[in-house]
Amino acid sequence: MLRRDSETIYAQASLQHIRTGQLGKAIQHMRQAEDALIKGYPLRQVREFQRRAIMALKETQTELDSGFSDVAIKDNIQKDSANDDQVASTVDEAPAQYRDLVSEYFKVLGEAPR
Repeated sequence: MLRRDSETIYAQASLQHIRTGQLGKAIQHMRQAEDALIKGYPLRQVREFQRRAIMALKETQTELDSGFSDVAIKDNIQKDSANDDQVASTVDEAPAQYRDLVSEYFKVLGEAPR
C-alpha cells in the first residue's frame, strides 16, 4: 500500500516538475522487497530492501526539507539569462559576425528534403 501511494505521489510530482528527491529509488527498493517475499527469498534479504527503501525516504525528506537557497535561485536565473543571450532563433537575432552563417544554416534547412 505504501508503495502504491508513493508511486502515485511520484507520478503526480513528476508531471508537475516538482522535485522528488530519492522517491524513485525508494519505490524501486519497495518493489524489490515485495518481489523477494513472493519469490521466497530469506527474510534477511527482504529486510535489507526495506531498510534501503527507508533510507531513500529519509534522504528524500531531508532533501525536500532543505528547500532552495536564494543564492542558488539567483545563480540559475543568471545562467538562464546568459544562455538566452547566446541562442538565436532568427538571422536578425544572431550576433553580427555570425549572421551570414546563421542565414546559410536556415537556407540549408529550408532546402532539405522532408
